Amino acid sequence: MILFKIMIFCISALAMIAGVVTMVSPDVNTIFLPIFVEGVQESHFARSYAGFVAAVGYLAMRFLYSSSKVQV
Repeated sequence: MILFKIMIFCISALAMIAGVVTMVSPDVNTIFLPIFVEGVQESHFARSYAGFVAAVGYLAMRFLYSSSKVQV
């Protein structure tokens, strides 16, 4: 059980870091998202996708450290 929690923690931490770095960095083309962005519309899409990835990482962390059922 502890290995499962460690695995969830590592995956959710990586998801949060990848999402936040992609959203905040001035260049959207990072190593975290496997897409190449050239236009403004594509950069908006990539940053929105990065926000989703960060939110999933946050919810996984919240699930890991909650003492009761997590309601989304």
